[in-house]
Amino acid sequence: MKLSKLVIALFLIATGSLSSFAMEQKKIIKAIIKGKSPAYEEALSYIKENHPEDIPSLLRDEYLDDDDSLVRMRIIETLKLYPSTEIAGTWIEILSKTNNSKIEIDLLEYLHTEKIFTLHIADKLISPSTEVRQKAASLLKKEGNDRILPKLLILSKSQNPVERIYLLEALNYLYDVRFKNLVISFLNDENKSVRIYAIKCATENEIKESLTKIKQIAKSDENLEARKRAIEAIALFKDTQSAPILLSIIKEGNKELTLTSIQTLRILKISSAAATLSQMLETEKDDDIKKAILDSIITFGKSGNISGITFIAKSEKNFDIRIKAIYCLGVISEKEQAFNALIDCLNDNDYRIRAEACNSLGNLRHAQKSEILLNQLKNDSSRYVRTAALFSLQRIKNSKDIIHLFDIYSSEKDPVLRELLREYLREYIQKVSL
Repeated sequence: MKLSKLVIALFLIATGSLSSFAMEQKKIIKAIIKGKSPAYEEALSYIKENHPEDIPSLLRDEYLDDDDSLVRMRIIETLKLYPSTEIAGTWIEILSKTNNSKIEIDLLEYLHTEKIFTLHIADKLISPSTEVRQKAASLLKKEGNDRILPKLLILSKSQNPVERIYLLEALNYLYDVRFKNLVISFLNDENKSVRIYAIKCATENEIKESLTKIKQIAKSDENLEARKRAIEAIALFKDTQSAPILLSIIKEGNKELTLTSIQTLRILKISSAAATLSQMLETEKDDDIKKAILDSIITFGKSGNISGITFIAKSEKNFDIRIKAIYCLGVISEKEQAFNALIDCLNDNDYRIRAEACNSLGNLRHAQKSEILLNQLKNDSSRYVRTAALFSLQRIKNSKDIIHLFDIYSSEKDPVLRELLREYLREYIQKVSL
């Protein structure tokens, strides 16, 4: 084979054809480095047809010496003209010494289908580039080759916490039940970042056996971020038995942990915590925590103790929080107590507070006491409040209100309210006449 190529080369040189220069190694390399030109196209054509044996090593050397990313990419595209396993040594050296993320990812994509490169792709699991690590892990998962397991075990014993973190990152893609105990053991790691990544790996791979240790981290880990991640993991594991731990964390008074714990209680819909949270509203000073508590109680649909919500609804200085509390009164199950609190809000000086109280009264669907809303519709000085009262009456749909609404319509001076009343009465009459 070599002899025949030599004969061909001598023939081309003797005939002086355009391809003759392609047989000269320096000219081929120079053409590839230079890029787009007739000589470059001729060089590629020659390599594709003949696969000259010495060119890959020369291109490899040029690749390692040249920092120009465009030149490097042209070299790679040229090397792809060879069967990958035929020049495996060249590819392995280039892959091991490349630190350009874009090129590394391209190489990983190209080489991953051949098992000869598997372990070398696994080496990229500890690349400084997140994108490269993720690409290597995802490709290794796709191939599912157990040859990488020893390499992963070696990483697990690394004294470098960064490499242990990289291993945990890789296990998010490559997790195997055989690594369950390893991941759980990392929850005890002396490095807080390793513990945090172990929590992530345990949750993403649904390692339920890790929950006991994760709860311990949530309750007493020395690192705040690790505790926060552990609390979030409790939500991801849907552990509805964790209320005592979460409430004890809230009592510590750390804002970040308190907010995360309240959010977890809300996600898990642990309504048994409602009374404790509601009671906090009577003394809580932080606006973010107040909002989080109210959002949770709205999700629960019950307060367990309405006094805290009532306190906020009547005396809170932050308008948005006060509005939220009034809305909350309209969705909780303690309807009778909520009704009484909302009546007080109808006398507030701020028309927006009165309007929100009307809206919440409508949410209560308290047909027997719709006269309160009728009175607000008839006598309030604000069109905004009166409109809210009318819309709430429409939701309550008490047939006994119709005659009162007709009386209000008959004497109404405000054109907007008059039109709204007319539309509602007309719609009602049409419905009952069918």
